[in-house]
Amino acid sequence: MKKLITVLVTMLLATATFAQNKNTIAVPAPKAVNLGDGSDWIPLFIQGVITSNFQQYSGMNVIDRQNADMVKAEQRLSENAAYDEKSAIELGKLTSARLIITGSIMAKSNAYALTFSITDAETGETKATSSIPNCLTSALEDGTAANQVSYDLMKGYGIKLSSEAQSKLTQTASVMSGESAAQASLANGIVAEQNGTNIEALTYYIQARKTDKKLGEATNRMANMTTVVTSGNYGANAKNLMKLRNDWDKLLREATELIASNPPEFELRYFSDIEALELTAQDYERGTMSFSVGAPYLKQVSGGENGKIARELLSGLHKIEQSKNWGDKINGFPWSYGDDIGGNNWLQKAAQAQWSNSYSIWEDGGSDSYSFTVSLLDDKKKTIAKKNVTLSVSYGKQYTGFEITSTNTAYLLTFSDVPVTDADTEKLYITVENTGSTSLSIIPVAEDVLPISRAIACINSGNHSGTVKIGGLLNITTNEIFIGVKSSARIFLDMSEMAVSVIRYHTFNRNRWLTGIVLPAGLQKIDSFAFVNCSSLESITLPDSLQRIDDNAFAYVPLTTVNYGGTMEQWNAMKKTCYEMSIR
Repeated sequence: MKKLITVLVTMLLATATFAQNKNTIAVPAPKAVNLGDGSDWIPLFIQGVITSNFQQYSGMNVIDRQNADMVKAEQRLSENAAYDEKSAIELGKLTSARLIITGSIMAKSNAYALTFSITDAETGETKATSSIPNCLTSALEDGTAANQVSYDLMKGYGIKLSSEAQSKLTQTASVMSGESAAQASLANGIVAEQNGTNIEALTYYIQARKTDKKLGEATNRMANMTTVVTSGNYGANAKNLMKLRNDWDKLLREATELIASNPPEFELRYFSDIEALELTAQDYERGTMSFSVGAPYLKQVSGGENGKIARELLSGLHKIEQSKNWGDKINGFPWSYGDDIGGNNWLQKAAQAQWSNSYSIWEDGGSDSYSFTVSLLDDKKKTIAKKNVTLSVSYGKQYTGFEITSTNTAYLLTFSDVPVTDADTEKLYITVENTGSTSLSIIPVAEDVLPISRAIACINSGNHSGTVKIGGLLNITTNEIFIGVKSSARIFLDMSEMAVSVIRYHTFNRNRWLTGIVLPAGLQKIDSFAFVNCSSLESITLPDSLQRIDDNAFAYVPLTTVNYGGTMEQWNAMKKTCYEMSIR
């Protein structure tokens, strides 16, 4: 019986292997006809979406455009990788694909005509077709048309699709999906790289990777771009080092313009944890009382993209041994180019910073201020108290960093001298109004995120164990806020919702209850002795924004797990900036 099962399994495997080879399909870019300037990315976008759909839903072995044989075939058959049925047989021979998806996109007066087919590369027989004679621009550019083509071809070839796949491929997109947006960024990056605008390409790849982390092609092309940068290929046409230096100067200037055009974006987050404070002698005399609420804070909306661009380029620059003699202008990128950009943008403000040789880090430069009014309302939504808050963002930290400060000097915002008669209400509400010139999104903090003072009280009570998720602005009072906290419990501290640029000296000194910690995106630096003698700390998560860990930051800490959000290259580059690394 076992022998029979073995024979049957062997036969099934042989059949499966044959079926897989027979159903190997290649997806070259469609032919573009009269698309016009600025539309070079469309064929690559359509190719990417169709490839992704077939990989997810067809069950076929899909040869994508990064396959080595596919790359050679594209170079041999067509400069712009545009194929028709006649070249399908040749393409099949070059890629070992039995099936080829060929297609064309033709611009008409007010629409586009799309024609696609699956061709058998051995016989030239058409196995399935898809035609969209009057495709709107919106459908072409948001992925709807590419999804429809994928659906038609799969159904025509006899592939059985799940209800979820059918829904995904046939629905009209009111908003471009994350997958389609990533494919659009990827396509634009490929075009930019082909045109030699490498910084633009790098940015698109980073955006694609950020939008869809499953998009492996974006990661691969990003790595290839890094190789191009680090190998010094931007100076490939240079005949001498002077030419190479000038090429890098032009490249860094272009990158700085890109960074300056994408300033850090912030949103205001606020708590609704209203708490009545203990009555004071003055309250008894005046008939008043006081309330507190967690202090609002700014949080970067999307961080790190500028920093990634800067780090990629600096990594490549520093691999050129002679670059150390190319002057402060080049080696101070991007801040050293800030004044060249003009327009009084955020990077130009940061360029006002001064270089500190003692710490090899940029001091604070210019800043922007954001003003808000936080109001306390009764159950009829009548305002019974107000508090004005100003939050400042100081630019000038290394790469594209910043530090946020507040006019409020405590972790709680206090509404004092509220008449007791006004507070005689069933419910109290908090509202926040932007009173500054710059408009920002104002977002309430999720209930499971505690303000700093509440988090400390929660930990100190000893009644809580497990994860404490904490939010707020850390740099507005003493650095030693956690030292006095005593707890018999074991706490994992999640600081991902905080606004922190530096974990300062002795912030967690001699901590006994902290078992693990997640540090927030946007963190730039960990000072010396920040976690010294944290005897229970075994796990830490570091963001890719981190640029520096000072000596003895983790002295006498039993760390067993270090999760790092960046690449190994970034990690090694960061280690070079440290006097002494306690984490290996």
